[in-house]
Amino acid sequence: MEKYLHRCVDSIINQTYENLEIILVDDGSKDLSPAICDEYASKDSRIKVIHKKNGGQGDARNCGIEQATGDYLGFIDSDDYVRPHMFETLLSLCVENNAQIAICEMYKDENELKPDFAPQIKVLNKEEFYPLLLEDLISSHPCNKLFRADLFKGIRFPLRNSVDDMMIMPAIFDKCHEIVCTNEPLYFYYIGRADSVSNNRKTIHINSYERSVAFMERYVLAKERGLLEADVILKKAVSFSVGTLGLLLERKNENWEKEINMILTFLKKNSQEIYTNQKIDIARKFAVWILLNMPGQYKWFLKIYKLFF
Repeated sequence: MEKYLHRCVDSIINQTYENLEIILVDDGSKDLSPAICDEYASKDSRIKVIHKKNGGQGDARNCGIEQATGDYLGFIDSDDYVRPHMFETLLSLCVENNAQIAICEMYKDENELKPDFAPQIKVLNKEEFYPLLLEDLISSHPCNKLFRADLFKGIRFPLRNSVDDMMIMPAIFDKCHEIVCTNEPLYFYYIGRADSVSNNRKTIHINSYERSVAFMERYVLAKERGLLEADVILKKAVSFSVGTLGLLLERKNENWEKEINMILTFLKKNSQEIYTNQKIDIARKFAVWILLNMPGQYKWFLKIYKLFF
């Protein structure tokens, strides 16, 4: 991350809100990033550096959580950066609205900023925001948010290659009574690295499978709570499941049979809801029917998959 690290850390140390505890987690970096982190720590007493063996994104975030002593927590990926007033704005929104989470917009770069932009603030209670989170209309990405630190008590990011945020956010948001959102873009994310987790071809099927699992779990939550949005969440679970099965059958990674059985168990258990769900298209329903009624006949599923998906 040495190419992006200065831009990232400079955007944090130059925040208009200065009472920050800044924790830089070196997750087994092999470039000059560890030395860059140590150099920053020698110049700014607010900075603490953790050097650790590589454990992945979730493990790195957990290390930061465990070392943090502040009342609020924010997360920034090391190839991203933030606007100078991000944390002052989000903290003020939390305090003024008695909210446990403040959320801002994310942009790809500063060229998207409009000079005549007028921020709009929206305060949502749990009845309003929880279905939006499960449906993924409120992003699970932790980096455009400021959290009350006590929300993470007893909760940590799962140690996954991807979508660890999707897995943890329902439990985090369930502890809130109100959140506050601003449409002001305060966080800039970078997606250009070919070796990033989201862009790495080797992890595409992992990402797809874990999104399937995340939406399966969210559907169970929505169904238990009797949410009207359960149909939409089931549609997303089925969509990712069908796509994942196609990838697994084409590539057959080392866990492919275990992952396929996990998906098939969910599809079988919820088959009647799938067949009667008006939001799920006929092609996906037919694909599910083939999987459940022609066990082991994956060649027919693959034909449907390649034809329609």
